[in-house]
Amino acid sequence: MDKEDGIYVTLAETNFYPHGVQNLVIWGRSQGFAVLDVISEDGEVLHKLERAPEQNEVQCELDWDRRFDHMQQHTGQYLLSALR
Repeated sequence: MDKEDGIYVTLAETNFYPHGVQNLVIWGRSQGFAVLDVISEDGEVLHKLERAPEQNEVQCELDWDRRFDHMQQHTGQYLLSALR
């Protein structure tokens, strides 16, 4: 679906949380373009894409190195906050 700020798609299943790990994901190995944002609208999860996919069936893949880095930072922040 085209919106004012870009192209959005819905998926039958997703591992991405709305406003969760934006810019930490890559949209399909074969397509090789980024998911720019993930939002929730009217009960649906919408994925903002760099460009429209050419196929109806796609694979999604996390940028694991960045995701793991953020997980570690998140845990570290909890530990630091607990020391106060």
